[in-house]
Amino acid sequence: MDKTDPSITTGSGIDSKSSRDQYNGQWRATLKKIRHDSEYRVRCLHTVFVMWLFITLGIVVSMVGGVFPDLRLIINKDLETASWIFTAGAIGYMIGALSAGFLFDRVNRLLVLAAASVFHAICFSLYPWFSSFPVMLAISASSSLFSGSIDCCGNAHIGSIWGSESAPFMQCVHFGFSFGGFIGPLIAEPFVAPKDCIFKNSTIETTTMANASIECEEVYGETHITYAFLIAGIIALSAAIPFLVMYCLPSRYNLYVCTPYEQGTNQVQENEEKTMPKMSRFNKTVFVILLALLISDYACIEARFSSLLTTFLNDYLGWLTSTGLHVTSLFWGMFAAGRLLGIVVTRFLSSESMIITYLIALALTFVAFLFGAMYNLDKLIWASSALAGLCMSVIFPSVFSWTAEKIVVSGAISSFYIIGCSGFNMLLPLLFGYLMDNITQMYYIYLLLASVGLAICLFACSRCFIKMITKN
Repeated sequence: MDKTDPSITTGSGIDSKSSRDQYNGQWRATLKKIRHDSEYRVRCLHTVFVMWLFITLGIVVSMVGGVFPDLRLIINKDLETASWIFTAGAIGYMIGALSAGFLFDRVNRLLVLAAASVFHAICFSLYPWFSSFPVMLAISASSSLFSGSIDCCGNAHIGSIWGSESAPFMQCVHFGFSFGGFIGPLIAEPFVAPKDCIFKNSTIETTTMANASIECEEVYGETHITYAFLIAGIIALSAAIPFLVMYCLPSRYNLYVCTPYEQGTNQVQENEEKTMPKMSRFNKTVFVILLALLISDYACIEARFSSLLTTFLNDYLGWLTSTGLHVTSLFWGMFAAGRLLGIVVTRFLSSESMIITYLIALALTFVAFLFGAMYNLDKLIWASSALAGLCMSVIFPSVFSWTAEKIVVSGAISSFYIIGCSGFNMLLPLLFGYLMDNITQMYYIYLLLASVGLAICLFACSRCFIKMITKN
């Protein structure tokens, strides 16, 4: 591989002064491009709109996990049965990614993103209005279908318009997702059902109360999360407006959104391919499959930790739902902060270095969470939940950036990644639900630790493979 490839940066052997000078020079060059390069401004505008779209996606995803106890109240199901909501969502996500990957390369991307945003908002708003379990499963699948479409097309769009320069912009977009995840639980918190404790021995006389074995039965009040879902649906609907407006603007604002069949050979992609390592079709396929397994395993870690965190704290540690939502919101807040920091970190570390560093840190954080849960250390639970958000923050976009540095990211590749994520998330929620309901809630953290170990192994295989075929 060409050693002058700008996408490969390690930051080693560079003193702090030269690093700062290089960093400041890069930002000055970026500002100059924004002022004088109209094409660059258009690409930045596209990135801002996709970022807002991912903010709304983060609100939706985090809200479902945060209010999962309330959804169980509405349908009156135990954890094992209610976990089918996540499985139905994963099935819809996979179908959405598959169909969006097909449409992304054949239909104007602005229309695809706008349509997905509109239907996504409508379906999500209907979530808590039905107490029928089959109907809620259908709504979960439908809402996730359009979530998958947004995720697939948004990532592919950023990867295709920025190419090997996509790392900081991919981090920006996914910072939007995590910021939305931070505010989602805060939107829902005022509307969740209050949790009360009724003493079964309340009829015992006061004089004998101290010697009685008092049992406390936990009961929930009335939930009002329909309003939270309606608010989130309106916010999600707003994401469609910028894409519709841009579609109606003159053609100079519509760069990179026409299909390959409409615009012929993409000169930008041709230039990108010249700077990328030469790989055969077979090697590209193997590389993509390895990264698909890695990103799918990671996506399951992120989804299960965030969606079941409130449930675990509620059922195993006996915390209030509102407190669990605050911990979940803290997780997403640190997740957002980590991605904001990741925009800067990409200037000094390669995508590979970021992935393995953050995976190892995540494994250590889950060990701390395990000790906190075993010995009921509240402060350690809060701290490790926050650190988990920080450690997870850059992994998903870094895998996409690593792909974009080696091969051109098409709608099909993005779709393949999202389908892999959905496949893992179809089966794992059922495993989590069964083990947590029938054996011990501690399987929540046991399975997360095992998944991180698998992710580290998959990264090692991917790095060894790419080093072997590119001699770098």
